[in-house]
Amino acid sequence: MAEHFARGEHGGAKRPLGQEADRLSIRGVLWTGAGLALLVLFAVVMMRGTFRALAPWMKPAETVGTRPQPRRDALAEPPLDPDQPAELRELRRQEEDVLSTFGWIDKERGVARVPIERAIDLFAEGVRPGGESPAPAEPPTPAAPPRQPPAALPNEEAVP
Repeated sequence: MAEHFARGEHGGAKRPLGQEADRLSIRGVLWTGAGLALLVLFAVVMMRGTFRALAPWMKPAETVGTRPQPRRDALAEPPLDPDQPAELRELRRQEEDVLSTFGWIDKERGVARVPIERAIDLFAEGVRPGGESPAPAEPPTPAAPPRQPPAALPNEEAVP
């Protein structure tokens, strides 16, 4: 049978096809390095050209080497609410009043507020908002009796 061999670079020894060379190709490394160097040089030239093309639209610096001074009012303390605990107590009291007293939400339409405990009792009794009552539940249908296996015919024997 004829075997297929490839000649190594620079007239090196023959090796079977599909097998890697024993040494690194200097020529390939140099070409790869040169290609990368050209790519970096091209990127630098393109960036410089882009900055020059956009220069007319850029805002010129007011003064070079100085920082903008912060505004004096920006250094003032933020306004704080000195009475937050009292305001929170008042808010909770108002919420408790809403949940525990009767009152009108919209008197013209007849919408009222009911204390939460009373609303729970009414809901349990079946009273719904708007005067609607839930439809009574239908009684469950009786379960069918369990099916009996058919009796064996007189000429057949029962199989255990």
